Formats: sequence, C-alpha cells, structure tokens
Amino acid sequence: MPDSKPSMPAQVRHVKDALVTEFYGRIDLSDLSPTRQNADDSAFLTRALSALSTRMLTNCTSDEAAICVIDGRDDYGIDAVGTSDTAPVIWLIQAKWSNKGEAGFDTAAANKLVRGFKKLDEQDFDRFNSKFQTLAPKVKSILSDPNCMVKLVVAIMGENELHTDVEEVLIDAANDFNVFGRSVSHQILKGTDFHAQVRADIAPQPISITATMDSGWHYRDTPYEAYYGLVSMDEVANWHQTFGDKLFAKNVRKSLGLTTVNKRIVDTLNESPENFWYFNNGITIICQEVNKEFFKKRAAGEPVKIHMRDASIVNGAQTVASTDLATKNTETTLTDAYATVRVTAFRRLKKISRRRSLKPQTRRTIWNKEILSPLTRLRKGLGRNSSSRCRSHIPSNGAKWTLHQNSDAPLFTRPSPSRARIPIQSGQ
Repeated sequence: MPDSKPSMPAQVRHVKDALVTEFYGRIDLSDLSPTRQNADDSAFLTRALSALSTRMLTNCTSDEAAICVIDGRDDYGIDAVGTSDTAPVIWLIQAKWSNKGEAGFDTAAANKLVRGFKKLDEQDFDRFNSKFQTLAPKVKSILSDPNCMVKLVVAIMGENELHTDVEEVLIDAANDFNVFGRSVSHQILKGTDFHAQVRADIAPQPISITATMDSGWHYRDTPYEAYYGLVSMDEVANWHQTFGDKLFAKNVRKSLGLTTVNKRIVDTLNESPENFWYFNNGITIICQEVNKEFFKKRAAGEPVKIHMRDASIVNGAQTVASTDLATKNTETTLTDAYATVRVTAFRRLKKISRRRSLKPQTRRTIWNKEILSPLTRLRKGLGRNSSSRCRSHIPSNGAKWTLHQNSDAPLFTRPSPSRARIPIQSGQ
C-alpha cells in the first residue's frame, strides 16, 4: 500500500517557498553546474537557509544576507558569514537542508566548522574562496578587536537536538579560543525557528496614523481609553493613500471598489462635501496605544492630534477607500467634509479585534451577488430549519433586497415600490 504521507511537510514547504521568493536570483549559483542552478536543488536551498539565518541574526537586508553566503569550494565548512555594524560580533554559519524536515548535524560537520573558524582566527584568508574575499576586511577588523564575540551557528531544517559528541566539539573549540577577553559560543537554529521567521515576515506590519479632531471631541478612560470626534476627510483620504488596504487588516471586509453604494459616497464628497457627515455612519478604529498632541490648551474638547500606534479600521472601510477615490477628481476639495471617528485603544488588540460586538449592527442594501456568503453563514448559524426559510426569500430578479440582522423578521425583504427610500451610505 503506497505511503500517503507527503514527502515534504507543510512547514518545510512554507520555508522553502519563502527561501525561493526571497533569495532565488540573489544568491550566487554560478559555481554550480547548469543542472543544479535551480530553486529546487538542495545546494540553493542550503545556501538560502544560511542567508536567512544571517538575516535573522544580524537584522540585515535580503541583499546583504545573500552577499554573506560563501558556500562552495574552499569554504572550509562555513556556508555564510554574518557581521554586526554596531559591535565586534561575527556569526559563522553552517546550514543543512532537508526536504523532509529531518536535517541533522554530525561531528564531521562540527569539525569542519571549527576548522574554518581556526583558519579565520589565524587570518589565513587567502585559502578561502573569492566569495569570502569581499567580506575579509570586515572579518579581519572584528577578529582583531580584543573584545570580539564569535558565534558558531548550526542551522538545520529539522528538529534534531545536537548529539553530545557534537556539543563536545563545539564546546572544546570555545574553550580553546575564550582567552584574552574574547568570547566564542555556539547556537542552533531549527526548523521551528525558520518557520516562525517566515510567519513573522508575512504578518502585517503595525500601522501608525494620526487623526486631527477639532474642538468638541469626547473622551473616556473606562473600561478602555476611547476618543470620539470629527475628522476631516482630507486626512482620512491620506490614510488610504499611504497604507491602502493594510488599514483594514483586522476588518472582516476590505475595500469593495466603486460599488453602487461607494459611488454614492464619492458623489456626495464631490457634489456636497459639507453635507457628507449627515449621511455617513462614521469610522471605527482600534489601536494598541494613543498619544495626544494638543495645539494650545491641554483639555478635553480642545483641538488635538490623536496619534494611534498599531491601528486598524474595523468599521468604515468603504468610507475610507471611497474618500481616496473622491480625491482623484482634481477639482474636489475635502476640507469641508467630515466624518465621525471613534478611536479605542486596547492593550490586547488581537483578542479584542475578534469580538464582533465592536462592529455596530447595521441594515444595509445588498445585491444578489453579495448574498451567497452571508446566506451560507446564516444557514450554519440558524440550523437546518433555516434552509427552507432562506431559500424562500432569496431574490431572483436582480432587484435590491435588504438583509435584516438581529431580527425576527424575514431574512430578506424587498422594498415596497410605493415607498420612497432614502439611500443611506454605509460606513462598512
């Protein structure tokens, strides 16, 4: 019976994909035969793993990490050399790749790494390959410092612990060189470390934005620090121009583009910006921390700048994105347009942002193509008996229907043709 277990675990595949994206085309492979100069070859993946290790340890850029890779003929067991710009520290890295996530590190590999370090300590640089020669001046400077620190780094795509024999080789090397104020030690980077770094690299970066509130804003500090006031749409548009949809990282919905509702928002901003506040539901922002900057008098209600760290717009994504669209009209000025902005600072942002109670329940107009996802969720939430009820109210002729939330009324109702409806622009 064939083994159904995949040859490459998911975590290993994630790391591999990240290595290819970041380092393929950056790392020199010219010393390899043409058949081995591809992203799937273990030679590239080993070099890329050593480059990622360098970036993790030194906080350098991807390009700088790629230059630090010296793997190849005459590398003397060192795959990459990392250095610090602020302290006399050097990292000598040997990497081991495994498609199965089972890489190990034996005494032979440890002895090769120690041998390479000895040659560097003796400043026998000429024996190293040409890739190292570009790094030689910096390495020489660091090793000449009486307070230098050397880190022997084992980087493996696996979770195996170092055998005691391997530990002994590395510890003995450290004892031999730990004299006259120098410090030599070793450390290990495993598959979990690399996977954690990949996850961190793709995580949204914290966003900081500023909102200027004129006189008349409100503040409360219990149970959470919160602010409520009017903000110019010029400033709101600048948020989206600077950060785009990253502003909505913790929102259930990103910008939908120029939908019918969003076009009404743009039209109002273009035609009667002074009336915009009357039709708009406002914007809700959560953040980790707020710092206030007063213009004159330091008192609640006086004009202030609210600086928000690690901010995310959880309600009002369409308003913010549509405001940016409105600015594309060169004749549009938004200095007279305002929206109500609510800012709440949470220390435990991840936990709080998942609470949908923060998102005001609204009644909004939807079209046929928007029904599928909400309907699926409603069926799951209401149980089996809801399915026939949902089907009986699904629109089928392209007309507008209204979804009722938190209501005992039918799920979807069609607006009465005899009653005129005033379009209300949703901030969601």
